[in-house]
Amino acid sequence: MSSRICGTIGFVDNHRPGQDDATAVGVYDLDLARLGLGWMGEDTFPAALVSLPANADVSASRISGDSITIVLNPGSSERIILLGRREAAGVDGEWVAQSARGTASGSFSLRPHDSARRSC
Repeated sequence: MSSRICGTIGFVDNHRPGQDDATAVGVYDLDLARLGLGWMGEDTFPAALVSLPANADVSASRISGDSITIVLNPGSSERIILLGRREAAGVDGEWVAQSARGTASGSFSLRPHDSARRSC
C-alpha cells in the first residue's frame, strides 16, 4: 500500500548563474519520515533545486520543454530526485531516493496551495 504525504515546497528564481544549473532555488517542509526517508544524522537546511533534466536523469524520449528536475537535499548523499512534467494544474512525475541504505521510488503530484480547501 502506498503512503501519501503532504507538505510545502517553495521556490524563487536563481539569480546566481554559474553557481549551479538550477533555474530556481527553494526550501521544503515535507514529512519524509512517513515514507521511511528521514535524513540520517543530518541537521541541514531543507534545500531544493529546480533544473532542466539532464540526459543521465531520464531517457531522452521523456525530456521535453516542460520537463523539470527537483532535487531535495542537493548537497548530500541522502537526496531525493523528482522528475516531472509541468502542466497548468501543477507538476506530476516520479521520484527516486538513493542512499547507502538502499533505493526507494514512487510517483508525486505537486499542486498550488488552495487556502479554501485542504486535501491533506
